[in-house]
Amino acid sequence: MIKGRAWFSDSLDVQYFQQVVGELPKGQDQNSSWRVNNLVSGRVDLTPANILSVGYLANNWTAQRTGLSALDPIETTADMCSHQMFLYTKDQMYFGHGALVEVGFAENRTFGHEIPQGHGLLLLTPEGERGNYFVDATRRAHREQWIADAFLPSFVRWGTHLVKVGVDLNRLGYRQDAQRTGYENFGAELFQTFAKINPPLAGDPTTISG
Repeated sequence: MIKGRAWFSDSLDVQYFQQVVGELPKGQDQNSSWRVNNLVSGRVDLTPANILSVGYLANNWTAQRTGLSALDPIETTADMCSHQMFLYTKDQMYFGHGALVEVGFAENRTFGHEIPQGHGLLLLTPEGERGNYFVDATRRAHREQWIADAFLPSFVRWGTHLVKVGVDLNRLGYRQDAQRTGYENFGAELFQTFAKINPPLAGDPTTISG
C-alpha cells in the first residue's frame, strides 16, 4: 500500500461438495454444501517504533439436506448453516532497552442454524428413517477481549529479568433458541403394524418396502 510502511494480504478459500445417493429417486438423491473462508490482514508502521496491525476473518458454511442417505430420505434431513467472524487490532510501541507497550482489541462472533424440512416426529425404524428431523435451532455466541500490556526494560541481577504488567478483559455471551419435536423408535413388529395403519402415498419417495 505504501512502500516500506504499509502492507496488506488477502487469502480466499472456496470449497464446494456434492453427494449423489444412487439408491434414491432422481431429483431427490443429491445434497450439497458450500464453504467460503476469507482472511484480510494489514500492517502499518506509523513510525519505526510504532506498529499497528489489523485483521478480519470470515467463515461461512451452508449445507442443504444434511444427513441424506439411502435410509434417510429428504424429509428426514436438515439444512445447516454457520457463520463466524473474527477481527482484531493491536498497536505496539517500542522504547529503548527492550521496553514495549501494546494495546489491542479482538472480537469473535459465531452463528449456527439447523432447519428441518418439517416439524413432524422423526420415526426410527428397522428399514430407515421417516418423518422430519426433530430439532429447529438457532445458536449465537460472541467473545470480546481488550488487552493493555507494558514490558518494562530488562535488567540483570542474579540472571536476566523481564517484568510485564497489564490488564486482560474478556466478555463472553451465548444464546440458543431450540425447538424440539421428538422421535420414536419402532421395532420390526411395531413398524409393520404402523405401516399398515399409515401407508405411504403412491409415488412418495419415502416409501419403505416390507
